[in-house]
Amino acid sequence: MAFTLIPLADELIILTDETGEYKFSSLHHPPRLEGTLRILLPPTAPEAAILRKAYPHAVFQWDAHARAERKAYASLINLHDKALEDGIQRLKESFTPEAVLVHAWQYAEQRKKHQHEARQALLTILQDIAPLSTAEHGEKILHQLDKLQDPTLREEYLPLVQREAARLEEEERETRELEEEVLQQVQKIAPVTSRIATPRLLIRLLTRAGTLQQLARMHAGKIQLLGSEKALFTALRKGKPTPKYGLIYQHPLVQRLPKAEKARAARVLAELISIAARHDAYTRGDADEIIRLAERKLKAKNLPTDWLQGENA
Repeated sequence: MAFTLIPLADELIILTDETGEYKFSSLHHPPRLEGTLRILLPPTAPEAAILRKAYPHAVFQWDAHARAERKAYASLINLHDKALEDGIQRLKESFTPEAVLVHAWQYAEQRKKHQHEARQALLTILQDIAPLSTAEHGEKILHQLDKLQDPTLREEYLPLVQREAARLEEEERETRELEEEVLQQVQKIAPVTSRIATPRLLIRLLTRAGTLQQLARMHAGKIQLLGSEKALFTALRKGKPTPKYGLIYQHPLVQRLPKAEKARAARVLAELISIAARHDAYTRGDADEIIRLAERKLKAKNLPTDWLQGENA
């Protein structure tokens, strides 16, 4: 397969030439690719060495004159980095509010994955030059730097690792702020559904459903299994028992119950989420009435209702 790689600062845009789809990655931790790589850079650029090391067996096609294309992707990555600031304003014209939040949430999840990989790489470096115990691995990277006792090692590695660790912690802080903003906004868009499903579970359901209206049109059984599609079709193909829940398994009510009661709770929750989504998407009536209905249904099934009283995250 052929890919076009556009290095911009510490980001790397990977464009699939056949489909035109793109994704973002870290330039310093690029994903595995196989095939021909077209690089929008001259072969003498500093980033070229990083890419050669990452893809030693790839066929490179350097394009040093693609300035207009790099400029276009520079504006794209700028939009991507400001998903809840400039990006929201631009996307609102063509997307529903929840679609913008889903985009921002998926970006935050992708950033968390890359940040975890970067943190593990730093831990590996530290382990090589100053072996740490298992317990010490749980500490902050910046604190682990104190373990470098050898003056030569400290002089050589400390500034490098310290800068990278500080940059990583700043990125992780920004990602947490992005997630918190998404969770706050989804409560404004769907207050009742957020209260019943919890904001975190609701945004994950929306990544599967698409929009609040599409979630509202789903029957409870489909909501209960959202996120388990692969396991469901595998079970049907092999004639094995089908899954009893998907993403809804992450709900705090399901988590706190014994295994034998989890499926029953998932069914009730899926029904309540369906009702709440229709309320938030269409009627916008008395929210307290929906909560009272949820309490009655939960009590009828001998399920706890205390989690409905507070704010969930």
